[in-house]
Amino acid sequence: MKYRTVKFSKIITEEIIREFSSLTKDFHKVHSSLTFAKKKGFKNIIAHGFLVSSICSLTVYKLMGNTHFIVSQKFEYNKPIFLGEKINIKGVCKVKSKVLKLKEIEIIVKNKKNIKCKGFILIKKL
Repeated sequence: MKYRTVKFSKIITEEIIREFSSLTKDFHKVHSSLTFAKKKGFKNIIAHGFLVSSICSLTVYKLMGNTHFIVSQKFEYNKPIFLGEKINIKGVCKVKSKVLKLKEIEIIVKNKKNIKCKGFILIKKL
């Protein structure tokens, strides 16, 4: 069976992290202070997990246009995603239930070497 697949990349910039912090009111220092992040054992400022999940939700539009909406999302954040890092997102869409018009997009987020995050987005046809 052939599944619909999409791949795209995104560089995590200071502006993206700052705007997400402002939108969500999540001003944890690990997302804004290099000194604090290093003190806590990270090599750089880290992106919010939900920021990464939000970027991944773009797979819905890239695969389905405006024909589906998100019912639920579940992600595991295996490794931190750092400021300045380029992430590669791959989404593979599979039919979950024809009767209920549900599909599931399996998401893998990687840098050059490691899986950083993986998860699933459940979508439903409008």
